[in-house]
Amino acid sequence: MLPVESYDEDRYLVNFSKLGKVKKSPLSDYKTADVDGLQDMKLVDGDAVVAALLSRGQGEYFVTTDNAQTLRFSDEGLRAQGRVGQGVAALALGPGGKVVSAAYLDHDEQNTMSVPLSLFVVTESGLGKKVPLSQYPQKGRATAGVVTTELVGKDKVFMAMIVHEKDYFLLIWNGGENGEQVQAVKTSELKAFMRARKGVPLVNGRMVGVVKLGA
Repeated sequence: MLPVESYDEDRYLVNFSKLGKVKKSPLSDYKTADVDGLQDMKLVDGDAVVAALLSRGQGEYFVTTDNAQTLRFSDEGLRAQGRVGQGVAALALGPGGKVVSAAYLDHDEQNTMSVPLSLFVVTESGLGKKVPLSQYPQKGRATAGVVTTELVGKDKVFMAMIVHEKDYFLLIWNGGENGEQVQAVKTSELKAFMRARKGVPLVNGRMVGVVKLGA
């Protein structure tokens, strides 16, 4: 994550919508934002922003859909536009698919890591795993992604995020009669699988949220 120390022209706000749109705008366009907010990305009926990322414009994006597709594309393929705009296609959605998460990986962060990074993938039913980023080929923006996990029955991907081995998470789920429950998990304790393999049960219930705590 990049700290907002100033509104320099080399910082961007990148919004991703659930219907597969993405808009990259200079952070300087938001200098006048106050408690009332500013008009931003134009959305069609039924669409909504699912991720808003800070970017230096020198990295890659990993966009994941609920039907288990992840697209990795370079920031070089995403041109900046004004704050108020409709955006462009982030990826080619499959039938009925919706974007559930997006992550940004800065080139400097990638080059300084001594341990390879992974994509932590969790489904709505609580199946989870980590997948080495090397298993995701870089493709062009607005193309189809690759399979990120095997889905069982009507299960859907809940979220996916880039993780370091020293990161900790809080998994929050609905345990039925027991109500919402929370469990702390360390990335190094998660099992790593190939993209096409399903994950292992992390919780006993339906996922509600995942909070990254850092190292």
